[in-house]
Amino acid sequence: MSSIIQPSQGILSPQAIDYQENAISRQSPNITTSSLSLVTLYSVVIPGRTLDSDGKRVEFFVTGNLTGTLGTKRIVALLDGTSIHDSTALTLNSSNYTLRIVLARLLTTNLHCASLFFTNLFGAPTITNSQQLVTQINSIDLTQDHTFAVQGAVGNAGDNVSVIIGYGGVR
Repeated sequence: MSSIIQPSQGILSPQAIDYQENAISRQSPNITTSSLSLVTLYSVVIPGRTLDSDGKRVEFFVTGNLTGTLGTKRIVALLDGTSIHDSTALTLNSSNYTLRIVLARLLTTNLHCASLFFTNLFGAPTITNSQQLVTQINSIDLTQDHTFAVQGAVGNAGDNVSVIIGYGGVR
């Protein structure tokens, strides 16, 4: 029996990634910050040549919490320090979030970055915030290592943002 969490069905679930066979990252960092400036909560090195052919992709699935009621919360996904998703200042209180990122090689030096981000209140089945973004990075050397990271910040030091679980896999 595999120790991998079996996800539920649906577009936002990570079942599209065979984490057991193709994992580059399976972490439960449970890192929380109440910093007013961006702090890295999850970071993974994508080994060079992972995206060695057109159409090949790396997918990340990250979940966490946005807690407190005093101010805004922000989640940012980066590739080598370049923002590929920014939730901007969310005015949500006591919510969960899910971030799914797909990095797909289009050509030898072009990377297509698609993100899907949603939040819901603790214990509630309804999505309260949903964002989608597509970015393209040109002139990237995919033979070199690259770093994917998720950072978080709050608008009031009495609040918190966290990453509870992060997965990354190659397709």
